[in-house]
Amino acid sequence: KTVAGGGVPFLDRYADVHIGRRWHHGWVMLALGEKPRTLVLLQPELLDGRDKDIVAKFEDKYLEVRAQKKAFLGKEHAAKFFHYLPPESLQPVLDSATRGLCGILVLEHLDGDAIELTKALVAQWTTSAEAGGEGLYEAQSIYCSQGPWECLRDFEFFFPHLDALPVERTLALIKADGLCRFDKNGDPVVEQAVRAEIAALGLFIVGSAPMVLNENQVAVIERASADPR
Repeated sequence: KTVAGGGVPFLDRYADVHIGRRWHHGWVMLALGEKPRTLVLLQPELLDGRDKDIVAKFEDKYLEVRAQKKAFLGKEHAAKFFHYLPPESLQPVLDSATRGLCGILVLEHLDGDAIELTKALVAQWTTSAEAGGEGLYEAQSIYCSQGPWECLRDFEFFFPHLDALPVERTLALIKADGLCRFDKNGDPVVEQAVRAEIAALGLFIVGSAPMVLNENQVAVIERASADPR
């Protein structure tokens, strides 16, 4: 769980909840208001391992992934997001976008030109070799914000509270034992307690996702827990 407002020791009393004390690349407890950002949507067909290659290509150009998630778009939401497309192009994109989970990336560049740089890269990758591009991915398989106004719309669509967040954030991780605790009605006991106390303190959850940690991620969390900073 990602919680706005750093330093929330109240959660430490739960044995199966971890509070992040430092920022580590890959977590979502990020200060996202420092530089202009842009949003990228990867169609479901790219989430077959090629999404990792795409992220690596962005990072090679010093575009840092500052937040990411996967989201399923129903037909209504997909039509709302891609409403600007002409009718002859819209249906194939909707069919692709609603086929499974889409990958959503928030990118930031050191020099603050994330929008234009991302547009140029996506155009190069999705334009055929015959037309002067690299033809690495199909046209329309990668969407990116086309300008500052589009960025505002895209962030509001996928990250509605992004620009309203305070800079300081922390991460709370509910461990597997906590997720396995249910009351007689089948409701998750620890998760409900955590959410209730977060709300009572006037904090709000920026985002949450279930995941299986690999050994490297566990090591990062253990180091963060042991670090007094």
